This record gives sequence, structure tokens and C-alpha cells, in this order.
Amino acid sequence: MAGFNVELPNELIKSFQELEANTEEMLSDMTRAGAEVVYKQVKSNMKSSFKSTESLEKGLKITKSYRTPSDDGINTKVGFYGYDEDGIPIPLKADRKSVV
Repeated sequence: MAGFNVELPNELIKSFQELEANTEEMLSDMTRAGAEVVYKQVKSNMKSSFKSTESLEKGLKITKSYRTPSDDGINTKVGFYGYDEDGIPIPLKADRKSVV
């Protein structure tokens, strides 16, 4: 019966181990980069969509990257958070029909 043995080079094994060890950090960086693109696009579109954008711009945030417990994924969100100077929730203002 014929036999076959294969050995991977040590450098390749080390590269795979480094990739595995840094997977969470890489995925966090990737979702963060995508969130920054969305953030810039939302910010530029707000000016043409709303009468007043001052408080909306203050409330537009990018969250920290986090691991979701339901599917063990890594997410970074872009959303409206906080309150304006009158105590009105900024997400509520963003949801209003205050479009020009």
C-alpha cells in the first residue's frame, strides 16, 4: 500500500497562527472602516434632507466594535444617540417627518 506524507513549512504555520490570533481585531477594524463610510455618507445626506441638522450632527455616533451574543458576530453601529438642548431625544428628531 502506498503512503504519502506532507509537511507544511514552519513559516506558513506561523502565519496561520498569527491570523487566527488576530481575527477578532481584524474583523473589528473592518466593521469600523465600513461604519466610517456609512457615517460620512449619512452626515453628507442629512444636510439635503433636514431643515436643521445641528443637533442631529451632534447625535450621530459610531459605536465601539462589539461581539454579539446571539451569533458571536462582530458589529459596529452608526446611529443617533442622546438628547438635544430642549431634552428631545435625537433619534426621535431624526425619525420625524421634518424633511424639506
